[in-house]
Amino acid sequence: MELSSPALQKNGKKQIIDGIKRVRKSGSRIQRDYKPFGRFIINRKELIDNNVMLLKYPQSHGPIKDWHRHKVSDPIQRFVLNLIDTGELNTDLLKQIEEEHDIEYLEKLLNKCQISNQLKYKRYVFTVNDYIEKFNIIKGSIGAGNNNPKLKEQLRELIELLSNPVIKKINKEDANFLLECLVEMENE
Repeated sequence: MELSSPALQKNGKKQIIDGIKRVRKSGSRIQRDYKPFGRFIINRKELIDNNVMLLKYPQSHGPIKDWHRHKVSDPIQRFVLNLIDTGELNTDLLKQIEEEHDIEYLEKLLNKCQISNQLKYKRYVFTVNDYIEKFNIIKGSIGAGNNNPKLKEQLRELIELLSNPVIKKINKEDANFLLECLVEMENE
């Protein structure tokens, strides 16, 4: 087909722009890797493979102003993938996002994509029972031989929280004993 002008001409699934053919098949990379996410599209493959959040405009596939590639934590990755697949908030996955900077990033993402109101997103507030459950899981993990220093630090923080005079789930004597045991484990 000859071009009478450099203007855009459509020929089925083929587009010809300034004499250069651009073929958009139904199985193209954009259609395969990107999924709708609010007012943008998100690269699901990049999120799965590299934990990288990559958003683009759905029509132009161009980058979004003030939004760059961003490496995200595993809990955010699991939450967003579940959100893409189900279209619903998963409270159990939302609970796993504990770091303040991760929570702030997630809120910024949902607001940027204009889906926080649609999903009725609210920041999850941990209950005392959540902390007790987490305490029991970490205590069991350390008891089974996991000597990860971050895990021990989390346990220390939970002991201090649960022995707080307002919460009073662990009495002061037991809390002091548990903290001493943690110190002894670190010295071994």
